[in-house]
Amino acid sequence: ASDVYKRQVYNLTNLGDFSGVYLKAEAGATLAKGLVGTWVKNAKGVSIHLVQTTKGAALSIGVEGLKITLEH
Repeated sequence: ASDVYKRQVYNLTNLGDFSGVYLKAEAGATLAKGLVGTWVKNAKGVSIHLVQTTKGAALSIGVEGLKITLEH
């Protein structure tokens, strides 16, 4: 399922800022290239743009957000 969404990360200057709870920042954003996706953002200001690449895939992020943990 990792190929269902294309992911782009923004405002990441310190790798330690990546882990956290991401909440919906903007849903259904249309980019200049015509791509529609979902934006999520954590408390440290890191944003992830998720763009659907597989037809029929659906992303649902509840009010509790999406928890991402970076393991190393």
